[in-house]
Amino acid sequence: MPSTGHHLWMIARVGYVVMIVSGYLLTTVAFNRNPALTVLKLLLAFGFIGLAEISSAHAGKLTVSPKWRWLVLGCCVLVGLVGFLLAQGRPFMHY
Repeated sequence: MPSTGHHLWMIARVGYVVMIVSGYLLTTVAFNRNPALTVLKLLLAFGFIGLAEISSAHAGKLTVSPKWRWLVLGCCVLVGLVGFLLAQGRPFMHY
């Protein structure tokens, strides 16, 4: 029987799909307004996904340190903040 932690990582991966789709929609609208910040957000988002996958691999070995957890959480918050800044503070952009 799989552990509860395994389910949490699968939920996180579903969250990636939501973040990727919302990031794509934001990129199509915001790139013309601020290309540098859009590219920064894309790089941060790819870095976040990489960190989360590395952390997930460590979780399979039961060696996730609190440092990794805080790093992944901090990167997630940073990507979200840059996204809100790029969307000019509106969580939902209207086309």
